Amino acid sequence: MIKQLKRRFVIVASLSAFFVVLVIMIAINGFSYNNTCNITTATIRKIYTTGNDAPEFKSSYFIVTFEDDEIVSTDVNHIFTIDEFNADEIATTIYEKGSTNGFIDSYRYEVFKTTDSVVFIGLDASIELNTFYMTLRISLIVFLASMLGIILLSYVFSDRAIRPMIESYEKQKSFITNASHELKTPLTVMSANMQILEMTTGENKWIEKTNNQIKKLTKLTNDLVTLSKMEEESAVHELKKFDFEDLDEAIVGPYEGLALQKNYKFETHIDEKVSPVGEKESIYHFIVILLDNAMKYTSPEGTINLYIKNVNNKVKIGVVNTTDDFKPGKHDEILERFYRADKSHNSRTGGSGIGLAIANAIANINKGKISVFSDGKSLDIGLEI
Repeated sequence: MIKQLKRRFVIVASLSAFFVVLVIMIAINGFSYNNTCNITTATIRKIYTTGNDAPEFKSSYFIVTFEDDEIVSTDVNHIFTIDEFNADEIATTIYEKGSTNGFIDSYRYEVFKTTDSVVFIGLDASIELNTFYMTLRISLIVFLASMLGIILLSYVFSDRAIRPMIESYEKQKSFITNASHELKTPLTVMSANMQILEMTTGENKWIEKTNNQIKKLTKLTNDLVTLSKMEEESAVHELKKFDFEDLDEAIVGPYEGLALQKNYKFETHIDEKVSPVGEKESIYHFIVILLDNAMKYTSPEGTINLYIKNVNNKVKIGVVNTTDDFKPGKHDEILERFYRADKSHNSRTGGSGIGLAIANAIANINKGKISVFSDGKSLDIGLEI
């Protein structure tokens, strides 16, 4: 739990910083590029309006003039990096494209049209472009260094940032564990007293109802202790390869009988040679939880399907039961402890909202991924390990 909180904090902090720094970097380089375009465009227009023979003008440029789609003159007297042939070739390429301004190689160009001619001016913008590319490279280096620093700082300060949540979680867990242990003794005494009362006065509906409530509360306290133990990060779980040879005897057989009593259709679809890596005891507990859940919430005369299959070099274990209690889509919310979609429905079935939270904890200790999906007519809860 704590490791997950730290991981989420680092991811959220890093992503937030990533987008902020990225926007700043795009803004800086966008401004730099726009400034380069403005400076070179202003220079070209000054050449056009002032005249290419102005003595005060020191930029390197060339001018190609078109009349009736033919080159009539080429001026390369103010540039040493290009000859007349290459100047004509560049101007012709741009002229045929119909472009009016832009960059080609290291030259910034602009096309001026008059009634009689088309004047192409190409300006050597290598200095301005080198400045822009240098700014871009420096900003990328700063961006990467900033992200690395932010990730490291987020990790270093994550403990301090989530400390209030950790303390709250630890207090909650301690309270649940202590309360569960404290409730065990009075529940045991109450159960014993009800048995004595039943032996003394005989069976009646009041004793039966009280016993049912005691059993429900006892199961709830046991489930809370189980969930608390599973969420302890210090606990060591041995994950190793196992098979399902005894599944029929241990789980399937008893639940087939229970399904028959409730008038449910019980199916199993188990692939051959299925050998996942995990903690066998907890995986069997996971299957029992899903089947218990299905037995409570399957629609009348519905179907329960237990499946274990190989999927993309992994094993998926799950239960599908017919029910119209869920809208189509994902329903990960039912994995939260004490979750109840319909309180009256849970009261009738005896649900406490702990079972699937334990199933989620089992998925975590087995390093698997649990999914909950409904098509509107059935609910599929599966674990991929």
